[in-house]
Amino acid sequence: VQASGRLDPLIGGPSVFPVQPEGVGQYRDTTAGKWVASSEQEQYRRSLYTFWQRMSPYPMSVLFDVPSRERCVVTRFTTNTPLQALALMNDFNMERYAEDIANRVSQASSDVEERVDLAFRLILSRHPDSKELKTFISYLTVNEGDSLFQIVQVLLNLDEALTREYTMSKQQATRRQMLTTSSGVLSLAALSSMGVFADEKDQSVQHFTPKAKSVIYLFMSGGPSHVDTFDPKPVLTRLSGQPIPESYIKDIHFAMIPSSIGQPKLQGSPFKFNSYGESGIAVSELFPHLATQVDKLAVLRSVHSRVFNHDPAVNFLNTGDSRAGRPTMGSWISYGLGNLTEEMPAYIVMTSGVKRQPLLTSYWSSGFLPTNHQGVELRNTGSPILFLRNPDRVVREDRKRQLNLMRWMNEKRFQETGDPEIRARMKQYELAFRMQAETPRLMNLKSETAATLEQYGVEEEKPSFARNCLLARRMVESGVRYVQLYDMGWDSHDGLRSQHSRQCTAVDKPIAALLQDLEQRGMLDETLVIWGGEFGRTPVIQGAGENWGRDHHPHGFTMWMAGGGIKGGTVYGSTDELGFHAQDSKIGVHDIHDTVLQTLGVDNTKLTYRHQGRDFRLTDVGGKVIDEIIL
Repeated sequence: VQASGRLDPLIGGPSVFPVQPEGVGQYRDTTAGKWVASSEQEQYRRSLYTFWQRMSPYPMSVLFDVPSRERCVVTRFTTNTPLQALALMNDFNMERYAEDIANRVSQASSDVEERVDLAFRLILSRHPDSKELKTFISYLTVNEGDSLFQIVQVLLNLDEALTREYTMSKQQATRRQMLTTSSGVLSLAALSSMGVFADEKDQSVQHFTPKAKSVIYLFMSGGPSHVDTFDPKPVLTRLSGQPIPESYIKDIHFAMIPSSIGQPKLQGSPFKFNSYGESGIAVSELFPHLATQVDKLAVLRSVHSRVFNHDPAVNFLNTGDSRAGRPTMGSWISYGLGNLTEEMPAYIVMTSGVKRQPLLTSYWSSGFLPTNHQGVELRNTGSPILFLRNPDRVVREDRKRQLNLMRWMNEKRFQETGDPEIRARMKQYELAFRMQAETPRLMNLKSETAATLEQYGVEEEKPSFARNCLLARRMVESGVRYVQLYDMGWDSHDGLRSQHSRQCTAVDKPIAALLQDLEQRGMLDETLVIWGGEFGRTPVIQGAGENWGRDHHPHGFTMWMAGGGIKGGTVYGSTDELGFHAQDSKIGVHDIHDTVLQTLGVDNTKLTYRHQGRDFRLTDVGGKVIDEIIL
């Protein structure tokens, strides 16, 4: 902003409402209820306060790792994603800055060499070396079009420009600098053992023949009630309204039910259960379509966790640790196995449902793994990816030439610093370039038959879980390794009957269609499908009257798996007769992770990453494969 000449030195002032990207609708807490951008002068203050709404944060803040205001983050990892690359190249503000700098350079001199030198000084605070000068002059003289604007864009997007202060604070010295000192070799060895330069290459490991190639994880955010869906409890129904025996809740803390209540009352399910399929598995009337597919499912009724609040519980299910900052399962799988396509990221995230809690980017974070393994979120309204289109003045061939020049410059910097994030960032720019062509094709459902759209329950141009399920199939079909669908709205502290009816209606038909569609296409045997939330819901009532609900419940709940390597028509484990505690064949979260890795041909003890002086893995020091559900 300073190089463009737009920087306002004013510090402080009222909250700033930035100009929103096209297709993004935001709201603010005013009578008008509309987002009104601040004046242009306010947009470029040196120090500013930006409005942040908990459920709808400013998209650029989320894109660039701004931590949520509800969380204290001791160590925050920066990320590299293709979405960031697209924003830095195509955001209208970045385009404006590049245009202003190009105009400033053009007006300062008509000499090509002087123009290149000034552009370097404005953006990189240094003069170009002889090779750089020659290369950039050649770019300006050979290429037609707005080549000065294009080289300014290149300089603004170099690793040297983007991460100069971060890189120096992280390393304080380059490899070459350390090796020229008397103690340099020891210093480098020490840094490597600490993980500063460790594991620069992905492992791409498979330890035995895989049964699955890809994963689709259907995550019911908020916590679906196991006793109302897949775990019938006739004793609970018979004792409904009575206080729960004290022995069940000794040393148990509820998330929202006050401790003053003492012994909360039991609440049976208002929904009927019936047995389905050759396996005779019991399923609630909430899932009439999915019930027809039970012979494909392995229902896990004894999953348990130790975390009863949403954020840490979601982190635990995704990363194996309740604390933020660890890599998610999708990132581990991307790191260990790589991708099956070069056109899209290995790890895709899509969302749907009713917002009751925010979905945090830590839920699909790469943590301390190389940042190219971060999950990439596709938006469910408007354009699936912000800034997918290049500026009008940059055609696709221009962008290709820009990337070639960026790659050359970034490789020079990598040779100087040895920082693997430089190459990781360049990979993301190149992936973003390919995604510009591939994403519109994958997201366009016009090639799907009317019968398929009806099978899933997809309504044209309407965002939904149904649409995401169909897109997940298309993603996996194109070679995406790991797709995670978050469906929000399952946190039924009150109104459980109406809320769970709404949620199940939205997901029942699409899930059944997904399993059928994968099978019809010969993909189910190589695609692992997982269903579940961060916990279940209490067998005891929360609230009273017709609007009763259930509290968070990690002590025993249900998940299921289907497809790639899973023995369908299976029920494994159980909770007690009230559905409170996991009782038989208990399943820990690390057991879930280990089983997923097993189906993909990965030994969890061998998929490791050196960080902070020790080898980390998804399953920490635990994890046991659930052999009984694997073919």
